Amino acid sequence: MKYIDSLLDRTTMYRLVLYVLTGQIAMATILAFFNLLHFSPLALLVSTAFLVVICWAMNTICAYLFQVPTNIESAFITALILALILDPAQSPGDLQLLGWAAILAMASKYLLAIKREKLVFIAGGIGITPFRSMLKYLLDTQQRRDIVLIYANKTAEEIVYRDILDAAHARLGVKTLYTLTDQAAVSGNWTGLRGRINEQMILRAIPDYDERTYYLSGPPEMVRASEQVLKNMRISGYQIKKDFFPGLV
Repeated sequence: MKYIDSLLDRTTMYRLVLYVLTGQIAMATILAFFNLLHFSPLALLVSTAFLVVICWAMNTICAYLFQVPTNIESAFITALILALILDPAQSPGDLQLLGWAAILAMASKYLLAIKREKLVFIAGGIGITPFRSMLKYLLDTQQRRDIVLIYANKTAEEIVYRDILDAAHARLGVKTLYTLTDQAAVSGNWTGLRGRINEQMILRAIPDYDERTYYLSGPPEMVRASEQVLKNMRISGYQIKKDFFPGLV
């Protein structure tokens, strides 16, 4: 397990997803070779290669037009997902359909670039994991983003990935706030926030709170409570994205 943890700690979520999708394409190719799927392995591989090229090209064009850094792994992930959910091309007309699907999928990824959205990450406990992966990617590519991170734990000892979070704060300007919810366990030298995430905490930390998109990740109770806090602040449901980690506290 230590080896697996070490390996995953050095692998971004984008890359891990890319590896998994590549494995699924390989498995589908094998199944098609043994006639266990209704298409040929050649059709699958040709369609996959076509989607990869179109997604890469559209990603490059959009990045140039909107003057934002490219994420080649994101383009490849999109291509592989499309290859897995759409039937392989059997004719030139099918290739045209795949091409338009790839173009629309990649273009949709740049809506954030058009709107210039500001982001808030709200994490509880191990719910920090997806945000850690995002910040690690930004560090690796030296991309700055207008991000505020609020990270809640019961005790200071439960804070994980602090090296990545502190590096993102120092090198990318990510505003990071830690809060401890177990008041009895807070030591006298703790300089962070105290208590559960509430309206006053968000107002003090994020003056333009109503202009941002919020991503919530953590135990279900924590995510629901944070969502309710945001709704009480008249944050639209369209501005709130949720991810649950059942069974984790």
